[in-house]
Amino acid sequence: MSDLCYHLTSRAFCSACDADIGTGQNAGGHLCPGFCDEWMTACDDIWIDISAHPDSKMPLCNSQSKDENCVHVKDHATSPQEFCQAM
Repeated sequence: MSDLCYHLTSRAFCSACDADIGTGQNAGGHLCPGFCDEWMTACDDIWIDISAHPDSKMPLCNSQSKDENCVHVKDHATSPQEFCQAM
């Protein structure tokens, strides 16, 4: 994971308390579309587990044990909004 991806992921997970990232209605975890776009671009080369439970946040695959359920973000998410919802 790149430093920028790590930084943006950390900010996204803190968004409920950070009005600079969210829409101001962060109790629901809403993120601004521009942030989702930047986050997806920074993290498009990470591997995610598409079989993870929907409530599982950051469904990353272990780089040592990738299986058929692991895909690159860039090959799975069709939009920044879909990426933010999956993460």
